[in-house]
Amino acid sequence: MTEETHSIHCPNCSAPLRVSSEQTLAICVYCNSSVRITPPEQPAGEAGPPEASVHDIPKEVIEQVKQMVVDGKRFQAVQYYQEQAGLAHAEAEFAVSQITVPLVFKLTHQVPLTALGIAFAVGIILLAAVGLVWSLRQMTEGQSWFFLVAVLCGIMLYERIRFLWPKLRSTWVASRGALGQAKILQMAVVRPKMMRDGSLVLLRMEVHPADGQPAFQDEESILVREQSLPKVQAGNTIRVRFDPRTHDRVFPVAPIEVIEWATEP
Repeated sequence: MTEETHSIHCPNCSAPLRVSSEQTLAICVYCNSSVRITPPEQPAGEAGPPEASVHDIPKEVIEQVKQMVVDGKRFQAVQYYQEQAGLAHAEAEFAVSQITVPLVFKLTHQVPLTALGIAFAVGIILLAAVGLVWSLRQMTEGQSWFFLVAVLCGIMLYERIRFLWPKLRSTWVASRGALGQAKILQMAVVRPKMMRDGSLVLLRMEVHPADGQPAFQDEESILVREQSLPKVQAGNTIRVRFDPRTHDRVFPVAPIEVIEWATEP
């Protein structure tokens, strides 16, 4: 049976939250609120969206949980959240799982690559392909134990292609996608100084295509240099490129250009 999901809003900052029917807690990555979810009081047999209220947990705890998730320490994040909030393991697991997709999936699967990154990934693919062809040739010459080498090279080739393809698509969108303007509805710094001079931020944007097509909303995890953080504050309007077919990839034009400031810098 498919688990029922509901769309609710954070009671503190109004950010959208997608929760399951079994979920009792959620984490808002934008305002670092822990949100308690309760079923609505309705007559028996009638379904409705759950009600949300702020669960009194220090925002510093949620900030630490987010950073653990991004650092690949999901198990430790669940344990830490469980201990700090005094929750059952299942409740903590549900809440941490909710933030894993926007923070980690979009970063690791949709982030555009630099020219050096593309060259490195292609180099590994070519190396795996050469290894696969060579090991298959050895097998045809009677050296059957090269079957293991062929399997390993085949797995590496498959994984690298699966890794590279969505990033190439994002790289194309970031450099050649359709132009538009995006008003930043909400911004959260997920991991300060994730790289030497930049931070990982989560942006929720309302995008207005330059060709007059209907506006749409998107959420992206991107790396932003420290000096550019003021440009991606909530309320600012920036120039972006996006995939006009799917609207699932929206990236600021580099360097980030602010068309309209929420407040004068």
